[in-house]
Amino acid sequence: MISSSSIVKANTSHSLQKREETALKKKGVSSLASPILRLCGHEDAIYGLDFSPSGDCLASCSFDRTIFLWSVYGECKSYGVLRGHKNSIGSVRWVDNEKLVSCSADRNAAVWDAQSLSRIRQLKGHTSFVNDIAVSKNQFSFVAATVSDDRQLILWDIRTRHPQQFIAHRYPLLAVALSVEPDVVYCGGIDNRIYVWDLRKGSDSPLLELVGHRDTLTGIDITNDACFLCSNSMDNTIRIWDVRPFFEGSDEERCLTILHGASHSFERNLLRCRFSSDGTLAGAGSADKFVYIWDVDSGELQYALPGHDGSVNDIAFHPNESLIASASSDKTIFIGEIETQDRIS
Repeated sequence: MISSSSIVKANTSHSLQKREETALKKKGVSSLASPILRLCGHEDAIYGLDFSPSGDCLASCSFDRTIFLWSVYGECKSYGVLRGHKNSIGSVRWVDNEKLVSCSADRNAAVWDAQSLSRIRQLKGHTSFVNDIAVSKNQFSFVAATVSDDRQLILWDIRTRHPQQFIAHRYPLLAVALSVEPDVVYCGGIDNRIYVWDLRKGSDSPLLELVGHRDTLTGIDITNDACFLCSNSMDNTIRIWDVRPFFEGSDEERCLTILHGASHSFERNLLRCRFSSDGTLAGAGSADKFVYIWDVDSGELQYALPGHDGSVNDIAFHPNESLIASASSDKTIFIGEIETQDRIS
């Protein structure tokens, strides 16, 4: 297994300037205006970002209480700023190409219209910081899920202002994901466990409890086919889990791979993790200012991308092209191409 120290050493010579110079010499593999772009505009740390389903737009959220909307192509400029939250915004997700949702330390979540640049409604129900929000990967679903320091998971129909279902936990929850079937929800928090709830079978007890991490869960994501889950923990590992209902092994065997490289720090930021749209890659930001990307099947590190000057809190894979975006505490976003020849040998 590759250690984080060897990864950093292997990439020390690969400065951002060298990456940009190399990228400019070769023909781009995407429709991006340049192989690497740096986006500036937020006034404080950026905690979350997400590509729209079409891939034409990028949304980012920040400690500065704003959500920026960016055009991915052309000059990659910000075309709008959404304001309304009264505290730091921890996560943002597109519902479709016109609407997006966000959650904040102001105890609320919100639904936004990206065309009119206005807040459609607030989702009120939590009594403490809302740490993460997820939407169903089914484009015809209107279900969102939020988790909070108040130890509650809340399911919402975003067409209304009213919570649809509450699930109480013993400990604060920090990360949540929804699958294509919005009745299946995944969450985790400070007790180091991942809970899988099949709401069709009731909310008295979870369908699964995934045990293995040794510290707080900060991010989870589910593949588009709802077969595999990735989780990020303050124990400095990313884990890949088989969450198929017909899995033939024991619950202890559901952890397929442990990925090393990305690290947390004393800042204890909620570092997220993501699958690529085809589920072949898993990626995460890191407190050491790198972006790490692994091959899911082999567990091998494919990329360790430098450039940021602060903790990388979230990453997002483009839905259609070989692009990745990263959000950092240095107040900037990078969008860049990823290619086979850039991989670590």
